[in-house]
Amino acid sequence: MKLNRILPALTLLLVSAGMVSCDNEFEYPPVIVPEATMEANTSIAALKQMYWDANSSQTWSTEIGKRSDGQDIIIAGTIISSDEAGNIYKNLMVRDDDGDAITFSIDKGTLDDELYVGHKYGQRIVVNVTGMYIGMYNNQMQIGSPSDQYGISYMDRSEFDAKAQVAGLPGQVEPVVADMAEINAALRTAEGRQKWQSQLISLAGVQFVDGGAATFGDNGSYGNRYITDEQGQRINVRCSGKSSFAYSTLPTGRGTLVGILSQYREEWQILLNDINTETSLIGFDWSSSSAEVIFKAAFSGGNMENFTIENITLPEGLSSVWEASTTYNCIVATGYDKGTSTNNETDSWLVSPVIDLAGVETPYMAFDQALNYFSSLEVAKTQATVAVREAGQTSWTTLTIPTYPTVQGFDFVNTGDINLSQWAGKQIQIGFHYTSTTAKAGTWEFKNLVVKPTGTDTPVGPDDPDQPVGDELLNETFATGQGDWTIDNVMMDGLTYVWSHDERYACMKASAYITESHASDSYLISPVVDLSGVNNAVLTFEHALNKFNSLDMAKTQCTLEIREEGQTAWTALSIPDYGTAASWTFLSAGEISLADYAGKRVQIAFHYTSTSEASGTWEVKNVVIKK
Repeated sequence: MKLNRILPALTLLLVSAGMVSCDNEFEYPPVIVPEATMEANTSIAALKQMYWDANSSQTWSTEIGKRSDGQDIIIAGTIISSDEAGNIYKNLMVRDDDGDAITFSIDKGTLDDELYVGHKYGQRIVVNVTGMYIGMYNNQMQIGSPSDQYGISYMDRSEFDAKAQVAGLPGQVEPVVADMAEINAALRTAEGRQKWQSQLISLAGVQFVDGGAATFGDNGSYGNRYITDEQGQRINVRCSGKSSFAYSTLPTGRGTLVGILSQYREEWQILLNDINTETSLIGFDWSSSSAEVIFKAAFSGGNMENFTIENITLPEGLSSVWEASTTYNCIVATGYDKGTSTNNETDSWLVSPVIDLAGVETPYMAFDQALNYFSSLEVAKTQATVAVREAGQTSWTTLTIPTYPTVQGFDFVNTGDINLSQWAGKQIQIGFHYTSTTAKAGTWEFKNLVVKPTGTDTPVGPDDPDQPVGDELLNETFATGQGDWTIDNVMMDGLTYVWSHDERYACMKASAYITESHASDSYLISPVVDLSGVNNAVLTFEHALNKFNSLDMAKTQCTLEIREEGQTAWTALSIPDYGTAASWTFLSAGEISLADYAGKRVQIAFHYTSTSEASGTWEVKNVVIKK
């Protein structure tokens, strides 16, 4: 009844509105443009300079005081970051009118919205920073809250909002055009780090090392995706596994990359606001990057991801083999009962929901795993397996895992891509199969399972150090570790190590730079090589040298040496090719004759030294001695 009276009235109102709009254009509600009542009185460069040397460690914080005239310190600038895509995490980067930038570290607090909702990319912001804390998180200067563990960490959002005012509407943001060699060199000086930290930069003519093969994120975790320029310089592009583009494949070809330059310990890393092809990744080839993820399961936060348990053998008193750990954000499988300190005989499956591979011709899967407390690594490979079955079937097909951890422990290692083409176009389930005995019950942890429509076959090789083949007397790639080589640290001034294994670049790396150069003297020493009956042995290897002040300095600080077994004195061998000593591109060092040591048992060593004034980085791989 009421509806009959409302409709005529509503009709009359609309007609009246229409009559008015014939004479006047429709009036929209006025746009409220925010205004700031504060004005900047300090540049970001001046603020950084005030506190840069407040502490010499990598992690510290101190409260921001007032200006010398007694006024609060107020800075202003343009917001040059956005967390809308989920790659920038709890950070807001601001660049002032002089071109200097700084990072604010901000938690949500009680608010549900992300920072970008009230702080738009390209919008002006004014902040009273007096009373906030400034410091270093692993050498990156930030403004936030003090932290005993991290030096500087996230301030509460309400604390930030109480002292910050946005002004005006978002405008266009222009990145600072940079050169990779220039910013890599800047990492070596305090002035360079102050200038470039938190800056929105543009790098032209770069390409992704893993373009067309890897995704931005690493199966749900952070991914370190390096870019290189035509001169061989490289920088890490750090990508969050929780970003909206984490599972997108890296583009190929060369293009222009725009992102935030941030320091982590002694290296730069670039943070992408997004992967917009007009503003962030310009001119790259995306033709091989259209693949979407079919299925993923991170197993974080105690989430079983709708997997089900099928127990074959579960002894009385043991409630379950499987646990979705909230502490370690992974699945933990074990037949060990902590309550009774006993090993148990178990046989159990953790089975995925049905995964549809319809229309997919070359599916692949991968996940991260750690293996510990098994009687051996070889036994672990038989007691912690993964298999596939067609939906509705009961029989399983065990899969071959390309890459295992090289040692037992709780360090996660990605399996590499596992080819599922046998089940292309079908509906499948993935099963994680764990067994144990009363003699020994190991612990299997895994996370970040992803099934995708494309991948790369990884050759399955031995887990043991590379063995010489044919005429080879020594063959060490350093692909999975330092092998049987040893390290002799003669001097490490303020360092915990000089030589370390670089998993991503499959090499051994020597560096004495952490925040600043340190004096060092360290040898990477081979096992004994028997040259009995060998007259003209030849040594070859590949290396890359960078961040040295000069080529002559590299030749002095990176040397190759040899000694006879049982001796302590080393003799220098000449390295034919050092390259430019300013590139990350590996090159062959040339052929080095060992004829002077025919019939003897010898060791070779890569000898790295540095001073507190200057230190570079030396990377070595594929060391071979042939008859």
